[in-house]
Amino acid sequence: MFRVTPGMVNAQVLADLQRAFAALADQQNHVSSGRRIMAPSDDPGGLAQSFTLRSRQAANEQFLGNVAGARDLLGTHRYPAASFSVRAGATSRTSPTIP
Repeated sequence: MFRVTPGMVNAQVLADLQRAFAALADQQNHVSSGRRIMAPSDDPGGLAQSFTLRSRQAANEQFLGNVAGARDLLGTHRYPAASFSVRAGATSRTSPTIP
């Protein structure tokens, strides 16, 4: 058995208070920022899901941009595909067959 001095008690209480204040500061940081994950060590699995979600969102945005570009390209083309198919159908019905 060893003797517990007032200095040891004081040091332990001070260390406990510092840990409590650090935890409080972390929680206040989470609340004020609106983010659940502030550092990778907060939730490694959640961070991985976040990266996956962001990459999928970027891929979807790229796809939508490609679709918009393709629509613009088809819309400004000299012969739009829809009118071309209607004209081709009309000419094939009215044109005589070549023996």
